[in-house]
Amino acid sequence: MPNTISVAAPKLLSFSEYIQLLPTEWVFDRFLKKGNARRRILSSSTVQEHIRVFSTSEALVRQFTLLPPELRLTCSLAYLMGETGTDGANDDCDLNDPLLQSFLVYACRRGNEKVRYFGFYEFEPMLRAAMAAELSGHAMREKKLEQHPVPSIHILNDIVMVLTLAGQGLLQKKKQGGFMRGTVQKIEKLIHENPVAGDPERLATLLVQCGVSSGLLAPDDQGYSCIPSSCDAWLNQPADQRIDACIGTAIRFAGSWGIPLLSEALRIARGAWFPLSLFTPADRRMAGDVLGMLSWAGIVECIRNGNDLLFGTPGDGRPDDEKGKQAGTVTILSDFSVVISQSVEPIDLYRFGKCGILQSLDRVYKGAIDRGALCDSLAGGLDGEMLVRWLEGWEAPSNVVATVREWVKEFNRLYVTSH
Repeated sequence: MPNTISVAAPKLLSFSEYIQLLPTEWVFDRFLKKGNARRRILSSSTVQEHIRVFSTSEALVRQFTLLPPELRLTCSLAYLMGETGTDGANDDCDLNDPLLQSFLVYACRRGNEKVRYFGFYEFEPMLRAAMAAELSGHAMREKKLEQHPVPSIHILNDIVMVLTLAGQGLLQKKKQGGFMRGTVQKIEKLIHENPVAGDPERLATLLVQCGVSSGLLAPDDQGYSCIPSSCDAWLNQPADQRIDACIGTAIRFAGSWGIPLLSEALRIARGAWFPLSLFTPADRRMAGDVLGMLSWAGIVECIRNGNDLLFGTPGDGRPDDEKGKQAGTVTILSDFSVVISQSVEPIDLYRFGKCGILQSLDRVYKGAIDRGALCDSLAGGLDGEMLVRWLEGWEAPSNVVATVREWVKEFNRLYVTSH
């Protein structure tokens, strides 16, 4: 009999699929527990009946509670970490591994990666309460730290910043893959601070993926370009619909963690904070990156406590924190410089990107009306009179409006002459 119990699979397995992949001897000895049976013929009906009985909620929870505490935690992490699985499995994965003998997880190697534990997706709803209780026991209940809820509109404005950079031809990729360093730096300067984001390029990639998934960005030879008609339609969708789409993309991009399990564990913990040390040492860096993305999406709140990363329930204010409040403003000064509130409506931030350049985001966005950006927008088909109306709606100084009118007229003269 082979001495390993690991499988290779391109996706999460169902329990039935896993059993079918196992050698007959393992199914007899470890699942059916008929190692001493004289007849070694594996009946599919017998196996399916054992699968049915094993897969009941009562049987699964009983099997889980029989595990020692350290294996209950490993099992819970395997389900929590979804398609990424959890570290802890030996490369050999021999039959004496008690967690594998429980049949609540399986060991899998994907490509050249190390063997990891994965859960069965159909078991998660039935094990959720028990696993959430196990995870909540590791929360640091003595920690009372100040929360800093982030308005959900920031999610949309971060996406708008990526769309703006794409529209200005600044969302550039390297030939060997990934983004140009300058592109990552520009994105990092113009999106809301994420104190736990470990890799700026990973968060930048997530924002671009949100744009691609919503049909707002398209790859080209240099990087990504903006699709104006799709952006216009997106900006007119209900905010909740757009935010939900971004959250869904963030969850998938982060490895499809078990968000219902995570949410239940946070609920049971009643405001307590979980330490990053909940995860195995080999998984902590990756888990920190994932939690940073989930924090951006408003699913968890992450804070630094000294050198430690803690995560917990998002503070009050998500996702309806901005309802009833006055929208942020676009303030244009007579020297063409611009100051924009963080709580500005995404459509105003997007429109400003058609006639100006943003340089930074701290407590406010800072930038300036820019003739080059304006002319690029006109060349792309933007109506000049509409652009002037936007400036008037923002109560831009008269000298700015007059100058922009002249820019538009000059562009139109040059455009007509050249054509």
